[in-house]
Amino acid sequence: MGSKRGDKARINQQRKRSKEELTTGFVMPKWSQISSHPSENLTPQKLANILKEAETGEVYRQMELFEDLEDKDLHLFSQLQTRKLAVTGLDYEVISNSDDPKDKEIAKFVEDIFKNIDDWESAVLDMLDAIGKGFSTLEINWNYRDGDFIIENFTWLHQKHFFWDDNNTFKIRTEDFPMGTMIPKYKVLVHQYKAKSGVPSKAGILRAAAWAYIFKNYSIKDWATFLEIYGMPLRVGMYDDSTTVEDKRRLMEAVVRLGSDAAGIIHRNTSIEFIDNVSKGTSGDLYEKFVNFWDRAVSKAILGQTLTSEVGSNGSYAASKTHNEVRQDLTEADCRALMGTIKKQIIKPLVLFNFGADYENRLPSYKIKYEPPEDTMEIAKTYKVVINGIGLPVAKSHVYEKLGIPEPQDHEELVIPMAIQQTQQRFQVVSNRSSVPIQKNTIVDLDEAGQVVDSMVNRATLESIPLMKKLFEPIMNVIQNSGSYDEMLNKLADLYPTLTTDDLEELMTNSLNTVNLVGRWSIGG
Repeated sequence: MGSKRGDKARINQQRKRSKEELTTGFVMPKWSQISSHPSENLTPQKLANILKEAETGEVYRQMELFEDLEDKDLHLFSQLQTRKLAVTGLDYEVISNSDDPKDKEIAKFVEDIFKNIDDWESAVLDMLDAIGKGFSTLEINWNYRDGDFIIENFTWLHQKHFFWDDNNTFKIRTEDFPMGTMIPKYKVLVHQYKAKSGVPSKAGILRAAAWAYIFKNYSIKDWATFLEIYGMPLRVGMYDDSTTVEDKRRLMEAVVRLGSDAAGIIHRNTSIEFIDNVSKGTSGDLYEKFVNFWDRAVSKAILGQTLTSEVGSNGSYAASKTHNEVRQDLTEADCRALMGTIKKQIIKPLVLFNFGADYENRLPSYKIKYEPPEDTMEIAKTYKVVINGIGLPVAKSHVYEKLGIPEPQDHEELVIPMAIQQTQQRFQVVSNRSSVPIQKNTIVDLDEAGQVVDSMVNRATLESIPLMKKLFEPIMNVIQNSGSYDEMLNKLADLYPTLTTDDLEELMTNSLNTVNLVGRWSIGG
């Protein structure tokens, strides 16, 4: 198949150069498999040093710190997961560069590659690790099979293996090159996320979240200490001037033991006083408010808002739905960035290695379907007003397309509304009285069929006119004797107190249309 795609000799020469380089995997340094966990005993000064170090291009400790933050802060972890899953749950498609048969062939080839990649959704999730850390790195596992270069799967590579040297060149540390080496082209996928402008090592959201984490962590530690002694009386040992050093030591041991064992012994010349601490109970609220403050700040940084994560206690569904639009903007930005990376770093080499450089400018696109689904009920209401109320002509094909409903074919059985079914049954009664009978399963002359239909319509209309007058006369009186639209609705509301405003408007529209049709038929007759 590959020999039919372009210049066979040139493609084969390129493949020969690339085959060994692409299909050889990386071996990561053994010393880097265990984290140093820089979040242990983290202080503001230590955090500042780690972040400053990353600004020079050495991101090793920063990436280990970011991993610790996700492990230890459940709220931070859940918000990042929400941001990532908003993308991984979306469908995608591969779109050809044009309608040219060759472009369609290329797109079909690329689409088949994606379908056969092992756990492609996990690879997308790994790419989105860049949201928190600024960039994500995956090894592209190539294979050469049946004359084609294919991608079998991806291996996530920890960002701490990568760095920028003094010349701002992006490199990787491996077992063979612990000091760093150049990354083979098209061997490592690097997806970048820019939360802000500047060097890539400063782009991740977790740099800002790290400060929230440290302040929140201090507060949680104080809160835990507070809860440990909350409600328990303070134990104060008392001694006088004659108490020896040894007696003081024993007194201190007794006080400590009373805290955990609620039992102890002391010298007769010493005493222990219990002071009630319950008055400090309200202080616990301060810790909780402080922790919640930083959680909300993290939610804003990651999701762009806080309400959807707190809607159970602090908001309504409607408000959450409104705020969700902000997160939709972030999701769309994440998708567009991902689509660009996939096209440049996956689709491009696939086309180059399998079709040749002649097709480099005819790359298919990877399209993530990130557009939110439209509310078809609202669209249907709009069509109802436009068509029935205003009388604006609308093409049926447009309505089918907008509502996402396939247009029925000639051979397909149609779903008929109950009201129409009942009307058809009444017309069937009329047609049975007609002088022009129709037998089932027989071919009927069109002229005869037309006579039957005319007869059915005439009889049905004649029989319905008295009912129409009786039914719509009070409504028409209201319409004719009202000075304004609001007055009309108010009067109709008095006539039909159980109907909503939408129901009243629909009743008024149907009345006018029906009276108009009956009037036209009467004049024509």
